[in-house]
Amino acid sequence: MRLTNDIARLPGANPQEGITLKVAFWIDANGRITRIEHAPFAQHPANDDLQTLLVGLTLAQSPPEKMLLPLRLAIRIKPKPRTMPASSDKN
Repeated sequence: MRLTNDIARLPGANPQEGITLKVAFWIDANGRITRIEHAPFAQHPANDDLQTLLVGLTLAQSPPEKMLLPLRLAIRIKPKPRTMPASSDKN
């Protein structure tokens, strides 16, 4: 929740469309994300949350042996869809 709130406050964030974050990933030979870098959030805890979320994940495949690192990706983060309240039909 804290990370979601901080992302929503970033310049360029759109409440309906979310935002794109540019993240650099370092991946070890086993496909494990060992480090990330990104533009820092204004609130330090959100930086820690993103690190916790991504660092340590293992990819489905190991990277090619001679792949240059970091791998730079743009990640689109969209807001969680709002659920519609149950309608109360009185027919």
